[in-house]
Amino acid sequence: YTTLFRSTIKTSLCTTTLPLNEAVKALEACCFAAGLNRLIIRNDTQNLRSAHVAAHAGYHFDGVMRQDRWDEVMQKFADTNVWSKLKGE
Repeated sequence: YTTLFRSTIKTSLCTTTLPLNEAVKALEACCFAAGLNRLIIRNDTQNLRSAHVAAHAGYHFDGVMRQDRWDEVMQKFADTNVWSKLKGE
């Protein structure tokens, strides 16, 4: 899988910086055109801005993966929101 963690899209032909919600829309158009059927966005449950981006882009909130990873900064296990979008949505 691919994880998008910046709003900068780079290709061999160009580099462009887009607002994050526009970058998500551009990336999902490319992924769906390439034949993918389901896209997933994961964000820390404490990161409300990332959750807003996923919701605003029309992603379905699938749930929370509780204590699924170690947060080095906070020195504790952290929860992750999971969002998904299907090609036909």
